[in-house]
Amino acid sequence: PWREPTAAVHATSGELLVADPAAGVVRVIVEDRPVAVLPMPPDLASGVAEFSTATAWSPSSLARGLDGSVLVGDPARRRLDRFTPDPKRAAGAWSWIERVDLGGEPLAPRAMVETADGIVLVDGDTDRLLEVRTAEEGPEVRVLDDAEIPGGWGRPMDLAVAEDGRLFVADADRHRVIRLDAEGRYLGAFGERGPFPGLFQDPVGLDLVGERLLVSDRLNHRISIFDLEGRSQ
Repeated sequence: PWREPTAAVHATSGELLVADPAAGVVRVIVEDRPVAVLPMPPDLASGVAEFSTATAWSPSSLARGLDGSVLVGDPARRRLDRFTPDPKRAAGAWSWIERVDLGGEPLAPRAMVETADGIVLVDGDTDRLLEVRTAEEGPEVRVLDDAEIPGGWGRPMDLAVAEDGRLFVADADRHRVIRLDAEGRYLGAFGERGPFPGLFQDPVGLDLVGERLLVSDRLNHRISIFDLEGRSQ
């Protein structure tokens, strides 16, 4: 049974993945039926972790990778893992690829997106946004500056990235969506607290479908749709 589903993502393979950290699994849904779960990362499954196998993994955030993979964040264990569908096995079968190197930083990935330049993630411990880029010497970690953003990041809960690199940040504390360009510069924000169309009460999830931005508005119990300039659709 479902216990506490916290994130869902449609993989490029067509399957729906749903994170359920209370159950310690990511379920794979095919044609509306749960058919499998992602394999637990091998270092956790082998008992290397200090936790019991029942609670060794708490996957709570998901993001599509650029190569068809899926990133799975476990902020409780401060880890980010990459999985890919296994074409040699039955539908719903996925394989663990790697634990993503975050440059030695003890980051708790609350949300993340992969861009052409690297992985942008929200650190759930500090409410910071960071970009992790791969380099020959090892990962380079850059903290995105929020000095020009009125009120700072607030409580960033989710991220989405457009094809041109623009980044969208759901700020639950200030009931808004922050817009950044591909270099992380502030472009503006839209939304404020309220029950009416175009307003939010605790926006916690984002997804992009073409030129439409979908915002999961928790306390208004709805999904709101905007264009990439922040105009309500």
